[in-house]
Parts: sequence; C-alpha cells; structure tokens
Amino acid sequence: MHNHSLSLSRIALLAVTAAHIALSGCGGGGSSSTPTATCNAASIRSYIAVDGTRTETASVMVNSGTQVTLSPESASGGSWAWTGCGTSGSSREQIFTPTASCAATVTYTNS
Repeated sequence: MHNHSLSLSRIALLAVTAAHIALSGCGGGGSSSTPTATCNAASIRSYIAVDGTRTETASVMVNSGTQVTLSPESASGGSWAWTGCGTSGSSREQIFTPTASCAATVTYTNS
C-alpha cells in the first residue's frame, strides 16, 4: 500500500483599479497644484491560466509546484504593479510556480 500526499495551494489574484488625477491628458488640462479633472477608473478583468487553460477568475486552487500565469486585462492603456506570491515588477503578465498558499496583488493605473 502506498500513501500519496497532495498539497494544494490557493492562489488569489486581486485586481485593484486606480484612477489618478489628470494633469493634462484626461481632459482636464490642470496643473499639479490645481487639478481640474479625474480620469475614470478602468475596468480590469482577471485571468488565470493553469496547464494552458486560461479562465476569467480571481482565484484558483492548484497543486503545489504547478505553473500559474496571472494575466489581467484592461481596455485602456496604463501601467501595472505587482506584489505577493513571488510576483513583482510592471509586466502585465506574471508567470510563477507557487509552493504555498499566497495572494498576488496587481495595481493598475490608467493613463
């Protein structure tokens, strides 16, 4: 008889929308001391791929050691900032292999 242990990791992608104050590009034309407009917050869609299957979801349960791809999307241009779960930097797509439960957070700033 063989004993098999299965270790599962729960990965959560937390998409955070961020609107910023317009200095000149969002229809306001104000200065940094007197902003006159605020850009609308952009909608973000959270996608996670496991074993090549990409699904629109905010969290996933995977076996420890399984490669995971986090790839949120926004309809407008902007920048991304990642933290947690071994993610980092400003690339929209993050590929990593979790070994424990964790949460990755992406902050999107629309342009």
